[in-house]
Amino acid sequence: MSIDNKPGNELKSEVGNIKVKKLIRYGIVLFIIVLVSLLLKILRINIISGKITIENVVITGEIDAQGNPLAPSNHFTPDQPRIYCVVSVSAPKEINVGIRWYFEDNLIFEDRAMVDRWRAFYIQPLPRKLFQEGNYRADVYLIDETLRTVYFTVGE
Repeated sequence: MSIDNKPGNELKSEVGNIKVKKLIRYGIVLFIIVLVSLLLKILRINIISGKITIENVVITGEIDAQGNPLAPSNHFTPDQPRIYCVVSVSAPKEINVGIRWYFEDNLIFEDRAMVDRWRAFYIQPLPRKLFQEGNYRADVYLIDETLRTVYFTVGE
């Protein structure tokens, strides 16, 4: 009589097969749960991002208390105290909006903020300094993708 044919070994083999089958079932169930979770997350991101729009981007030297641009312009004098970029968005909830300010294609400042409907971003020269004369731009972005670019100049 061989060892494999003993009555106790048949029981052990059957118990082992049941355990393996249960482990496989648990593995399949876990895989399905993870897969469904990932798909729901992807679908949720696509649904939310589809409703986000940058409504308006305005460069101005002054804003009122409600953030409305006063006298929008694309040209400023070097003694301008601040230059604002007012960004209006439409989104189902607050979103993280970023802005990169450039002087002559060199990044000079970057900012991010949670925006509900609008936000006034700005740059200003160092204390007791003036803006350098030349060409500027502001890139408005979401998740590192530039959605709008506005250009302006500083000079006499």
